[in-house]
Amino acid sequence: MRKISGFIIVTIIVNSLIFSNLSAQNAAASADSAIFRGVRLEVDLLSPLMHAIGASKGFYYQGAAAVNLNEKYFPTIEIGYGALDNKLSASGLTCNARALYYRIGLDYNVLNSKKPLRAMNNIFSIGARLGGSNLSYNIENVKITDDYWGGSKTLDLPNQRKFMIWWEVIAGVRVEILNNIFMGWNVRMKNVFSAPKQGEVYPYYIPGLGLYNGGKWEFNYYIGWQL
Repeated sequence: MRKISGFIIVTIIVNSLIFSNLSAQNAAASADSAIFRGVRLEVDLLSPLMHAIGASKGFYYQGAAAVNLNEKYFPTIEIGYGALDNKLSASGLTCNARALYYRIGLDYNVLNSKKPLRAMNNIFSIGARLGGSNLSYNIENVKITDDYWGGSKTLDLPNQRKFMIWWEVIAGVRVEILNNIFMGWNVRMKNVFSAPKQGEVYPYYIPGLGLYNGGKWEFNYYIGWQL
């Protein structure tokens, strides 16, 4: 009788262990197949530093939120504020502009990840952005010279408004330095969709894009936290 009771007890324990192991495997498989892996919030540290040391004409502050989908796709929205007060020439021509700007886009992680439910330690991504800003700007001390009759006139163009959009191609790296704390960089190439027409009044500086003078490169350095 004792042998039978012992056999029953051992059988129950073994079955319990097998069931627990299968449950753990199913939970791990379910976690590994989850699409949503969290949201990473981050801010750009480089722009305020460059402005503080006088290395940039304008300044901007920006942050981003990136949704982690299966460690491969990162739909991203970026929001920032930029401004410029600049004397363009010895004649006194001045342009200033300030506005919020927005970017939306998608990053693709070219590396593979085997860690479930969290960002892996290293991310190398490529992606694209569509940027836009509804900015206000002033142009002052515009000197117009009449080459035929002679003479000149100085004009001010206050309270100008323009909605600008541009495109960006971006590549970046993120490294987890502490638990859920990430640091890394982005490099982006960007340009407007169309150049200004001859004789058109246009802003000298576009927040989020920079000087309105063709394609340009930008480097950012971020610190972020994954929720």
